[in-house]
Amino acid sequence: MLYYVTNMNLFVKRYIINYNIKKVFSYFTRPGILNRLIPPYKNIFVLKQEGIATDSITELQIKEFLFKLKWISKHIDYKGYEYFTDKQIKGPFKEFIHFHKFNKIDENKTELIDEIRFSLPFEPFSKPFKKYILADLDKMLNYRYQVIENDLDIEEKYKITKKNIVITGSSGVLGNYLFNYLSSLGHNVVRIRRDKKDKNSILWDLNNHYLSSCLNCADIVIHLAGEPILEGKWTEEKKKRIIESRVETTKFLAEKISKMKNPPELFISASAIGFYGNRGDETLTENSESGSGFLPIVCKKWEEATEPAMKKGVRTAILRIGVTLTPTGGALKNFLDVFRFKISPIFSKDDVWLSWISPDDIAYSIIHIIANENLSGPINIVSPNPIKMNQLIIQLKTLLNPKINLKVPEKIIKLILKEKAEEILFSSTRVYPEKLINSGFEFKYPNIDNALKHVLGFEIKE
Repeated sequence: MLYYVTNMNLFVKRYIINYNIKKVFSYFTRPGILNRLIPPYKNIFVLKQEGIATDSITELQIKEFLFKLKWISKHIDYKGYEYFTDKQIKGPFKEFIHFHKFNKIDENKTELIDEIRFSLPFEPFSKPFKKYILADLDKMLNYRYQVIENDLDIEEKYKITKKNIVITGSSGVLGNYLFNYLSSLGHNVVRIRRDKKDKNSILWDLNNHYLSSCLNCADIVIHLAGEPILEGKWTEEKKKRIIESRVETTKFLAEKISKMKNPPELFISASAIGFYGNRGDETLTENSESGSGFLPIVCKKWEEATEPAMKKGVRTAILRIGVTLTPTGGALKNFLDVFRFKISPIFSKDDVWLSWISPDDIAYSIIHIIANENLSGPINIVSPNPIKMNQLIIQLKTLLNPKINLKVPEKIIKLILKEKAEEILFSSTRVYPEKLINSGFEFKYPNIDNALKHVLGFEIKE
């Protein structure tokens, strides 16, 4: 075990996980596991990861404001099932050493100890930044501990054999998240992409109905691709892209699957709770009818496009996904962009139901669907506890302490966003995940307070 130089700042955090030391330590040895453990609120990207054994290298790219920094660390010490140590050799710190210690408490309980020593450049002038760094380290480890424990819980419950999985939409927020999670479980996950330069992916070209590799080896096909709905104005051209990017791609894959001699065992295709439209206080289940408006039309056509796979007899799960709470994109990111200026928006309209879901519970619900062969058709992927829009703002205010409350009149938002405001921001959709609940799925983050704390790195107290 290595000891460190003195005159460095010290940060120590401990956490007890209810699994044996071999299982906990082995989690850190998985290929690409760092992608899984980076909090979604951090703009950190893994460029290279060789593992945790002595002399292995990790390269990260960090984006802060307009700056890009490269962080290179080297693992300088390792003892299986006991500890490993990494040290910055290039990065923003003058020195940074992270010692990861694993203590066996009993046969089914392990204590994680993270000991971090660092010094800053330009000391003592940089000393005021110390408290922010310590707070940031604490938040990052809060997030990491929750992910590790929940991941191990899910694996213990479902024990799914390794699958060959192909996935579209992996460059999007949810797709990339799922790619990293499923890969961390040891599944062979391959992306379907339009990028001809990516030799590790399956190439597709919808204009020419081309797929560079057949899907014969795939056990599961996950289809998430689609034009971003929240980005840009809803011009007629934009709305056309929103429809075609979903309907045509889904139809293309479903038809490919329908013509296969040995099709995949499961086809998972994304949809959204936009299927239901603006329904006020009505509680909506998978048996509820489609609503009226642009998004219900999109979702209805999107779901119908899976029909060729269904007719082939392939188990097809259609995920009606709610508002995904991630700082990386979507509604929460838009709210956080305002909160960064210490401003809290308050909407004059207070009767809008928001059916939300944490990104981890999306990932875990997909594992649940894979494991439960009786689950198929439309499945609501939402928390069992929807909230009013302003309740989300209240929870964010509690965590982020804004200084200014800014009332946002409904008329002004509708004047700026027009149809988009009616269909998204002021569309009240109170959805219940009946199929997940009835099939025994247990949400890790059923309540909004803990869901927000997790994705933003705050400690969750029992």
